[in-house]
Amino acid sequence: MLTEQQLQDRKLGIGGSDAAAVCGKNPWQTPYDVWLSKTTDSYRVEENEAMHWGNVLEDVVAAEFSRRNNKTLIVSDRTFVHPEYSFMRANVDRLIADECAALEVKTAGEYSAKKWGDELTDAMPEHYALQCAHYCAVLDLEKVYVAVLIGGNKYREYVYTRDMGLEAALIALEKRFWEHHVLGCVPPVAESVSDVLAMHGTDKPIVVKEEVVGMYEQYKSLKASAAELSKQADEYRTEIIRRAGQCGDLVDVTGNKLCSIRKRTRSAIDTALLKKELPEVAEKYMKESSFLEIR
Repeated sequence: MLTEQQLQDRKLGIGGSDAAAVCGKNPWQTPYDVWLSKTTDSYRVEENEAMHWGNVLEDVVAAEFSRRNNKTLIVSDRTFVHPEYSFMRANVDRLIADECAALEVKTAGEYSAKKWGDELTDAMPEHYALQCAHYCAVLDLEKVYVAVLIGGNKYREYVYTRDMGLEAALIALEKRFWEHHVLGCVPPVAESVSDVLAMHGTDKPIVVKEEVVGMYEQYKSLKASAAELSKQADEYRTEIIRRAGQCGDLVDVTGNKLCSIRKRTRSAIDTALLKKELPEVAEKYMKESSFLEIR
């Protein structure tokens, strides 16, 4: 887990966990997210369950790597800086004594097991390989070991060996991102709805290309069709229940089952009543969320 000082240092440059996002290869973070984190104080990543348990299990997985490989690990809270490109920074999980290498510890859900290939190779998810390439560049490492615990009970090891070609391409991308976007105060193009949601609104009309005009016309047409189809489906549903006259399985004249009509109940909190009778409780558990709409 990073210290508060390390978190502050992250605003001074591009770290290993930013590298893949800058390249557009991080499944959880976009280039715009990285830009926000470097240029504003408003961007904060809320710790989720996966992140929490990743932090809790880091020492356990690292100890297992040390035991299996008879390697001495060094914990360092130092923020390393590239000797030539000061915007490239790194906080590694562990350094390996008497070896020009580091260890990265990962935890992954069972569903992502297929993203990890044969052990003791570099067949790891692309965003982790880019993180390793970043660390090799900053610390001048020969390799980065990756120990991962999958699904809480499957331990695997991988090895990233320094690739100078990949490293050169990564440095070029990070350099342009830092100089053009961060220092130049030019936000990257939005890649997701969440990126747009994070942006400030404007009172000025937004001129869009003909391509977007066509998309909007299709959107209106599909919305109208969906509304009409939903209305027709509700009418058929009501008529089917009315003609059946009771709950049970509906079959055709040959006995083939079509569907079932069942009485169901569900509970829901009466928010209006809760706000009226227990306003302080309602306020405490009220969660505000933002979304984008087209009107």
